[in-house]
Amino acid sequence: MDDRIGSLVPGKYADFTMLDRDPRTQPLERLRDLEILGTWVEGESVWNRIDIPATGAAPSLSGA
Repeated sequence: MDDRIGSLVPGKYADFTMLDRDPRTQPLERLRDLEILGTWVEGESVWNRIDIPATGAAPSLSGA
């Protein structure tokens, strides 16, 4: 299954959620303030905020 899962690369399935900030850098008491920007299941966009294009692929993070 290594050819289908395990990393975020083209051609592999991806289940992930994009947040507005890195939760690993936030104090514990601020984690509840994180905002969900989008959710992907098997590499397809299933929910996103209105300002993220629903293209079926994760938006580019370059320059972020």
